[in-house]
Amino acid sequence: MWRIFGFIINEVYPAVYSLHLHLGNQHQVTFHAHENLTNVMNSDFSTKSMLTEFFATNQVDQNVRKLLYKEFPEFYVWSQQYKIWTIRKKQVVIGRIVTANPFEGERYYLQMLLNHIRGHLSFDHLKTVNGILAPTFREAATMYGLLQRDDSLEECLYEASLYQMSFSLRRLFATILVYCNPTNPRDLWEHFKQDMSADFQLVESSSSTVRTETLRSISTIFESMGRNINSFHLIDQNIDFNQDEFLFREIDDELAIPILEENLHASTLLNCEQQNAYNSILQKVLSNETAIFFIDGRGGTGKTLLYKALLATIRTKQLIALATVSSGVAASILLGGRTAHS
Repeated sequence: MWRIFGFIINEVYPAVYSLHLHLGNQHQVTFHAHENLTNVMNSDFSTKSMLTEFFATNQVDQNVRKLLYKEFPEFYVWSQQYKIWTIRKKQVVIGRIVTANPFEGERYYLQMLLNHIRGHLSFDHLKTVNGILAPTFREAATMYGLLQRDDSLEECLYEASLYQMSFSLRRLFATILVYCNPTNPRDLWEHFKQDMSADFQLVESSSSTVRTETLRSISTIFESMGRNINSFHLIDQNIDFNQDEFLFREIDDELAIPILEENLHASTLLNCEQQNAYNSILQKVLSNETAIFFIDGRGGTGKTLLYKALLATIRTKQLIALATVSSGVAASILLGGRTAHS
């Protein structure tokens, strides 16, 4: 604590202004609990944010178009009460756009454009490059030359296509899109879709069916990684598969988790306190009542034994129990364990 507080963490000069970042019509709106939601949604006041009013100021004042969004607070002050920018008269501040992660997709590329491109009047204007309206902020960033080419990723997929089976290639393709943040996923899709669909081409004569089945397979892989295929814009229209298939597959996977004999026997090894927790939790589960419990104890007091007993008992009754923990090491201890962020 002494080390942490050894650094000045308040009254820092100059002050840092945190600038909102959001896609069109996706900003946060605060309202009182008693207000009518329809009225809130239809209110002009609710449509305003730091970013939308930055665009609005650019529309009426050509002098400020030379400023980047992050430079704007040096000359203007944001009024939260009235949701307008007014000319700054005193105090020096620094503007910083809130952080966006590449995994966030379009929001990240919007941040990239705002950090480099000046004088834009709206979200669509920001996506317009040399008179051409790009379909996404990512493509606009590419047209501006803000993103590097995907040569190394293309070479990786090309090398894999020479010897890997189609399913393995599809999994590699999905992994690259999720974790390597390629500049243009559609180009990679167009370049390697024939290789990725080779197995479907053997059993399907229709090219549209082959494409659909290939995209369905890739979509399944994305879902297992917690992502949606539509966020990568591989084709012009949204891809919409039967969500029930994914739901059934998830349920089947959970019901297929093995139950070890030693875990079934664990309920007979519990001490009084563990047994009390075991009975209380199980009673709520079997009566289909909502509840939350907090189990606390030092290392070695038998918390994991209790968890294993509960998981085994619940699963023997053909119910689903999600063993969710905070670390991969803890997840490996429990059958069917997973980390919360997965």
